[in-house]
Amino acid sequence: MKYGVVAYPNSLNIGDDIQCLAAMGLLDQVDYYVDRDQIDKPLYDEKIKLICNGWFTETPDNWPPAPNYHPLFISFHVTDVHNSTKKLVNSKFYDYYKQFEPIGCRDYDTVALFEKIGIKAYFSGCMTLTLENKYDYRTDDIYLVDPFYKYDRTRQYLRKALDTLVPEEFKKDVHLITHDDWISMHTVEDRLERARGLLKKYATAKMVITSRIHCALPCLALGTPVYFVDVGYKQRNRFKGILDLMHCITDEHFPVSTMNLSDSAARYAKLYKNMEFTTPNIDWENPPANPDGYKKVRAGIIGKVKDFIAS
Repeated sequence: MKYGVVAYPNSLNIGDDIQCLAAMGLLDQVDYYVDRDQIDKPLYDEKIKLICNGWFTETPDNWPPAPNYHPLFISFHVTDVHNSTKKLVNSKFYDYYKQFEPIGCRDYDTVALFEKIGIKAYFSGCMTLTLENKYDYRTDDIYLVDPFYKYDRTRQYLRKALDTLVPEEFKKDVHLITHDDWISMHTVEDRLERARGLLKKYATAKMVITSRIHCALPCLALGTPVYFVDVGYKQRNRFKGILDLMHCITDEHFPVSTMNLSDSAARYAKLYKNMEFTTPNIDWENPPANPDGYKKVRAGIIGKVKDFIAS
């Protein structure tokens, strides 16, 4: 039997490639990379067992997967973007999904979508929770990975939020990282190599603070203290169940930080300049260990993949 993983050659988010690495880590062999956005195309003649995890999709009309793919739907999220929720989780695909139920979903909203059309589904959590830390050392580096990245168009507000977040005495140890990949990498292998480099930083860091779930969830798996900056999101359906697993920083510390119209107007008008920002209660010297609830979720994913391989 041949095995495949979902790849993201056209994605602008290197976090997608981190999801690919997580799936690869649970397989003894990876024979094919299957393009998420061309998943309906039968590019190979043979039958392929496919770990079908991740964010679906930029191309909802390219669905369902080609007949030669035998998928394990796990850590699967269907987005509101491009009307994917209606196009992918549709009763016309009932017979298709019925073959592969229960569908393992990354969040509870995706579970509800499948249950609405009569397909059994469950909360599996994210495949990135299965990553392993192969390094035996820690640095003093603290990484801010796209914190407040929803505010990149209002950079003065972003600077104010960052100055509030990081105490002066720790700024020398802080490094900014982005998961944005505006210049497309040439090959899947190139993208995966960059993702491995990021994971090494996270695995050896003193602490990570991020607004990227595919930074925060890997940090849980890697044992790196992490805070998720739950600030500025409007569409939060993909977080249900996930944020329960980690420490979070909320918008209570940052005035006019929501995505509602009045707060957006206040940011662009710079009305926040005379407002009080408060520093979140973070122990920068000795960051607290992460909650361990993710371990049960992690074990569930590993078990499902093992059963899939053995079947």
